[in-house]
Amino acid sequence: MAKKRKKKKSKRGNPQLREQVTSNSREQKSRGGSYGYLNIPRGIPLYQPEPGETESFDHIMYKVTTKNHPDRNKAGRAKKGSYWYKRPIKTHRGVGSENDTELCPTTIGKKCPICEYRAKQLASGATRESLDAIKPKFRTLYYVIPRGIKGKDEVPHLFDHSYWNYQILLDDEVDEREEFGVFPDTEEGYTVTVRWKKSSVGSGDPYAEATRIDFEERDPIDQDIIDGLPDLDTVLNIMDYDELEKKFLEYDEDEDESEEPADEEEDEEVDDDEEVDEEDEDEDEDEDEVEEELDDEDDEDDEDDDEDEEEEDSCIACEGSGKNSKGNTCRICKGTGVKPEPKEGPIEDDDDEDEEEEEERPRKKKKVKKSKKKKGKKSKKSKKKKKNKCPHGYKFGKDNDEYEECEDCNKWQACYEAS
Repeated sequence: MAKKRKKKKSKRGNPQLREQVTSNSREQKSRGGSYGYLNIPRGIPLYQPEPGETESFDHIMYKVTTKNHPDRNKAGRAKKGSYWYKRPIKTHRGVGSENDTELCPTTIGKKCPICEYRAKQLASGATRESLDAIKPKFRTLYYVIPRGIKGKDEVPHLFDHSYWNYQILLDDEVDEREEFGVFPDTEEGYTVTVRWKKSSVGSGDPYAEATRIDFEERDPIDQDIIDGLPDLDTVLNIMDYDELEKKFLEYDEDEDESEEPADEEEDEEVDDDEEVDEEDEDEDEDEDEVEEELDDEDDEDDEDDDEDEEEEDSCIACEGSGKNSKGNTCRICKGTGVKPEPKEGPIEDDDDEDEEEEEERPRKKKKVKKSKKKKGKKSKKSKKKKKNKCPHGYKFGKDNDEYEECEDCNKWQACYEAS
């Protein structure tokens, strides 16, 4: 007796829809969840420090898979294929009618419509205070394993925190105590213990601000744990330029009609599910201090363009401050803030001057008229060159928005257009 063949089940329905639904399910399964501007990997919880508590955790290295990591350098740090412990990011708060927080595209080296808008408004005379709400905020992502923290499993967590409330203190500690610079190392690293101060802005909710960091020896971390972590670049949910611009201008239409550079009501509107706002308010205070210093530098630049005498007297590299962008003594002027060219006439002896500068003095005295012409020409050339030179010592047109100083640099627009 012949056996009946089983009929193959044919796939019913629209194949395109079926593919869309199944691909979306796979994405959701691997993604796990969404946290605004972050796509949380499945099975990885968020670590949020408890204000007023002292907590310990281990930093975990992850494998970098992008070529343009913000911390990369020529020595091989944070290059593609290497292991690194953090991922700096920048965000914009209060975007669109829902006051969402979105990642600034400069986080991955792309142009940002919000940063461009802010730069144009500043160039047209708007005050920095009126544009504070849309300036980029510096934050940092990490993978950490909580140690002995009540209610938190000792498994990898995603840690997203304000740069000003943790990383800046961590940088200071490692700078002062170099032996702990290996704290994220898999084999010989250290457990980090942080005292979280309970801070707040006005009547807002408290947030955690690091006030002390200690290091303790720990056991090696299993390499399998590290290999199973997604690259932190993959958790970034960055809108493309046109999409972000459209969302931003949706919020900005009312502002344009009133011909005001910033919406006064923006600071009063807070998104309920945006848990990082309060700590960013404190970040604003720190950034304002930096901006005040940069404002002074901007004013000096403007005066230099109009007054030849001041430009000749001030050191071009540090704008007369005597300090470089990292706060160290300026190598050009040796911390004096004065342009390292001798002035005409008698020059007082200075212990910090180099022998080369001392040798130049008699030559200047012998040919005063000639030196005047050269000086005038040099001043003119230096002005022209200065327009296309980064005032902070970075690469003009290449390192745009790669460093903290870029945020309020008076050369930002020109550097941005040249990039």
